[in-house]
Amino acid sequence: MEDSLLYRLTIESVVYPGKGLARLGGKIVFVPGALPGETILARTARSHKSYIEAELIEVIDASPARIKPLCPFAAACPGCSYQHAADDMEIQIKNAQLAEMLVRQVHLQRGILQPPILAGSRVGYRNRVTLHIRTGAAGLRIGYVSEDNVTVTDIPRCLLAADAINDLLAELRGDSDFMHMAASHRALTLRHTASDGVFHVFGRRGPARPWVKEDSPFGPLNVPRSAFYQVNSAVASALVRSIAGLLRPDDSDVAVDLHSGVGVFAIAAAKTGFRNVLAGDVDREAVKAARANVGEHCPGVVQVANMPATRTLRTAVERYSPWRMTVIADPPRSGLDEALTRGLLDAKPRYFIYVSCAADTLARDLSRLTSVYRVVRAQMFDMFPRTAFFETVICLEAK
Repeated sequence: MEDSLLYRLTIESVVYPGKGLARLGGKIVFVPGALPGETILARTARSHKSYIEAELIEVIDASPARIKPLCPFAAACPGCSYQHAADDMEIQIKNAQLAEMLVRQVHLQRGILQPPILAGSRVGYRNRVTLHIRTGAAGLRIGYVSEDNVTVTDIPRCLLAADAINDLLAELRGDSDFMHMAASHRALTLRHTASDGVFHVFGRRGPARPWVKEDSPFGPLNVPRSAFYQVNSAVASALVRSIAGLLRPDDSDVAVDLHSGVGVFAIAAAKTGFRNVLAGDVDREAVKAARANVGEHCPGVVQVANMPATRTLRTAVERYSPWRMTVIADPPRSGLDEALTRGLLDAKPRYFIYVSCAADTLARDLSRLTSVYRVVRAQMFDMFPRTAFFETVICLEAK
């Protein structure tokens, strides 16, 4: 097959993370920008032994759910995988991706998957964006890295960012002193909170202080500027409320938050009636903020420690019977590491709630955990509309 030749394909589905799937000559073909049921023309971008990565050249027979992208940079910026899909289609695709991974990789019944929790707004929802900075023949570019992982596409306004962030970005771009200073940096982060307004720092994280205030279902939280916090405030609150509803303090009186950050889930556990809560995180500044938040919202109930997840779990097991425990894990995209997975399998806490922003590593981890746990509930949260990603909450019980 010549890479320069075009070939006609029918898209069977859209698989995680956001690529159309077709078949050609015994190989699977992945095509970004395609929708289920469409007939397209594509061209090979990269050929592998068992699959082909292709680029979409033309849509011959379009899906009724195909729409014109609202963002003028949709073709150049890889950040949004579903600018071309109607809202309902995007949700259907993502929920189907989660269901397929749970059934195919983890061998679960489809009935455990609950209806997805939708975003209030599908644009303008991000309270934080990080843009890359590059200087070249075309001048200074501030934007997102393109598909080649090298080129930066200049983005004067991001459709997903809050209006306040885009307004500040426009103001900064018009400031010659700022642009001169930006040329010596590699990244720019802009952030907005209802309490503190909008601000920017160079780099991905910036200094931890002064702390900002973020909203939560139980009131304002102290958050270091350098610490992780969800970029979609509305869906983040829905996520916390949902997890609070899954907690059962009557069945297990000990809650363990393994990646506690600023204490969101630990405080939720205390608010729902747990009298013994242990929280741990490796970020020292986040731990300081968590202690301050605990002091404001549930003093005397939550112990917050600066230690990694595996050690937090081990400490809890040394103090309490695992049958009394509900463990909550909200790891980074890489998922649970080997030591933590082994610790969970060995300790076998009564309940385990897994919060994941990466469905692929979630499926990998569940395929191991289900040797001693059964999954009783799964739900997708539309935390990142228009992008390839979503948040998932899995509730497991020890067998």
